[in-house]
Amino acid sequence: MTTEGCPFYSKKVSLSCYVFTTGRYKSLPAFISNQSAGNASFSIGGDGNIACTDIVGPPIQLQPRTTKCINCMFCVFGCPGNKFSVSETYEISSHCNDKSGDSDWGPIPEKVNQAFKGNLLTDGDFQSASFFNPLGRYQGFEDFTSVDETKNIAVWLGNTLKFLLGANSRVSLEIPIDIPGADRDGRLDVTGLKDDYLIACETKTTFKDLMSDKRFVEQMSGYEKKLSEETISKGIRYKQYLVIGGAETDLLPPEDPRSTSVLGNESEFFYKLLYKHHIQFISAKVFLLLGMKALLQSGPYDLESELNKLLGSEEAGLLTSGSIGHK
Repeated sequence: MTTEGCPFYSKKVSLSCYVFTTGRYKSLPAFISNQSAGNASFSIGGDGNIACTDIVGPPIQLQPRTTKCINCMFCVFGCPGNKFSVSETYEISSHCNDKSGDSDWGPIPEKVNQAFKGNLLTDGDFQSASFFNPLGRYQGFEDFTSVDETKNIAVWLGNTLKFLLGANSRVSLEIPIDIPGADRDGRLDVTGLKDDYLIACETKTTFKDLMSDKRFVEQMSGYEKKLSEETISKGIRYKQYLVIGGAETDLLPPEDPRSTSVLGNESEFFYKLLYKHHIQFISAKVFLLLGMKALLQSGPYDLESELNKLLGSEEAGLLTSGSIGHK
């Protein structure tokens, strides 16, 4: 780690590798037209959550705590220059003022190359060799995304979408949206916009969580109508996805022998709901992999094209093993 400090930090601008700052919007039209009602800031790396990073200095810079790192890449994706490196044993280190602009991503290229080819990638595929957190809050990325939806998976996904969408994009959390006929108004958990492409994500911590009340069906069906009304007339293309944390094996279809959610026919019912209501899901770990892939790309990353290529419009969902079709 250098001693010169972060080149992107000022007293008016927080360390974006540590804090995710986004605009607040009172409605979907306000978000589309960028009529912000102020800003909101979120962090997951501090002592109140993962406790995987320290802010040291002066000069101000971020220092990862490798023994608590769950390799969510929040700090890496948030840094404007991605001024981090990953060792062969997945230990993340910062090089805040390295003028070369080059980073060593260790085994990430190999893992990205293995993705979407039939095998699920587990936490063990990304875990730091020095990770030792027996008394910590989380035992890995899956564990982190499986609890505290608004503080964990939603904030993490917002930061990741901002990175994937790139320059001149905007992302916001919990945009209020009225659902005609519903008992209560809803909120778009995570929404991103880049040029004429809008992506809206309904986040759930685990398969068990989303199936406990199955509200995602009512929510996403209502949001779909509103998204269509507010985007098509403006020439904006949009996609809505159900983004789910926790174990990917819970999201496999019931006929897959690796599935861990076959008891009680919940998995079969889940896929029937997806098919009936034209809902598509993506695991949180897929977005982690897409972020890693974007790190390796020299030019701009096209999230819309990538998702359309990996997940066809008639398919049910996307895991690190690849797309899942309907029976």
